[in-house]
Amino acid sequence: MSFDLNSLLGPDKGAPAKKRTPRSEPPERIPETMSESEIAVFLGVTASTIRSLTRDGKIMKAGPGRWDVRRSVASYVEHLRGIASRTGRARDQGDPLRVEQERLTRAKAERESLRLARERGEVVDAAEVEREWAGVLRDVRSSLLAVPSRVGQRLPALTPGEVAIIEEEIRNALEGLANDD
Repeated sequence: MSFDLNSLLGPDKGAPAKKRTPRSEPPERIPETMSESEIAVFLGVTASTIRSLTRDGKIMKAGPGRWDVRRSVASYVEHLRGIASRTGRARDQGDPLRVEQERLTRAKAERESLRLARERGEVVDAAEVEREWAGVLRDVRSSLLAVPSRVGQRLPALTPGEVAIIEEEIRNALEGLANDD
């Protein structure tokens, strides 16, 4: 069931009264003004908060010991919207402490994720991979550099100059690979 604030508070002074739509149970009418304790209960705050909000201009008095309900509710809602808006911006723009806490939390989560991936064998240490590949490449290089002498032994008809040409070509190929040519 929906209803507008005017049905509870009555029309704003100077505004035309709206026709009430029939309801099975009309809401209880909210008075135009309230005492400090009444408006505190109505807004769900303490009496000292009411005094503080009044001092800060967030809710309005209607006279001695009375608060204007319509203006006070509208102003208090606007005040709460401002707080919510600032809180959202602070979260987005970053309170330095909060930003650092979030960074630390993300770093811890990333470290834990990496540890689990390592345990599952999905991730290996880059230094280990580099050492392993360096060993493989050293073995390949040594094997390739040994080719000319092995070919010279198996083919005795080759002259030492021809074996030297084969060796030179293998060295050129290895140097080209080392220089990304």
